[in-house]
Amino acid sequence: MRALFVTNQRKTEFYSPWARKMEESGAKIFWISVGERWTDYLLRQGWDRSRILDLSQLSSRWTKAFVPTNEEKTRIERIDRRAEIGLKNALVMDRELGLIAEWNIEAYGQIAALEIG
Repeated sequence: MRALFVTNQRKTEFYSPWARKMEESGAKIFWISVGERWTDYLLRQGWDRSRILDLSQLSSRWTKAFVPTNEEKTRIERIDRRAEIGLKNALVMDRELGLIAEWNIEAYGQIAALEIG
């Protein structure tokens, strides 16, 4: 089993030990971090850097409209079909995304899907 956690200012410290228990049970854990602060926190907690996608490093790509190529669209659709609740749905559950007008949630989801897939 694989599980994806998205950092959140109020829940990351709760998610990390929970994710560790899941990992101990055999799950492969992956993280999407929305900022350097949380990436640093996860690294201090012993999470492998290769399992953390730090979206803050990609902010110049997802703070404006993103127009995927046809190949990228195909990859995004394939990834989203395989996800149980859909990657975009998982990402937009982070309430912080809606608070900053410059952030483009559609682009955020697409960039994340391309980086993951």
